Order: sequence, then structure tokens, then C-alpha cells
Amino acid sequence: GGHSFRTMRGAATVPMDPSVGALTVTSLTDETSQGVYCRRMRISALQCRQAWLGLCDFIFAQLKNQKGVSLPGLGSFAVGACVDTANGGVVEPRAPVFAFSQKFDAVPQA
Repeated sequence: GGHSFRTMRGAATVPMDPSVGALTVTSLTDETSQGVYCRRMRISALQCRQAWLGLCDFIFAQLKNQKGVSLPGLGSFAVGACVDTANGGVVEPRAPVFAFSQKFDAVPQA
């Protein structure tokens, strides 16, 4: 299943249109499970993928219940008003968003 998020100031930008190669939970967890961290920590790709899928399931369940999720040191998922800059600044109520922690402010997002 593919979930994608709209953008807001300071939020992660994920393509919404599948024709432009939108990221999905499956593609992200597959890529992450093959990463350096899992190898370094000697975690199998399957265990790593299951852990990420579990986290995703928790986050999605919270968002469905109109609740946010804070990931210390990384950022926060929230449900709230969102400005869609691609459509002339239209405000869309209750859109799920991810905002990076302030420690990432110096990191270019484009």
C-alpha cells in the first residue's frame, strides 16, 4: 500500500502523483532494510523491514485517529491545515504532514 503526504513549510516533500515515481511505504522500507545501518547493526533485512512497517502502521493509525506522532530527533507527523503551494496556496484542512525537527533547518530540502 502506498501512502503519500502533502507538503507544508518545513515539511517533507513527497510526490503525490504515482506517474512521477511517488515513494510508497513499501519502496521506502525495502530501501531502508538494505541500508548501512541494518548491516552495521547485524539486523536482517526482513527484521529491519518489519520494524519500519510496524512504525508506519502505528503512525498511520494515529493519523487516522486525528492524532500526531513525535519522533524525537527526527520530526513530527501531524494532522492539520496545510497550504498546497502547487495549487496557488489553497488551504486544505486536516491534511497529514511531516515536519522535520529544527536541527535539520540548515540542511537543504531541495
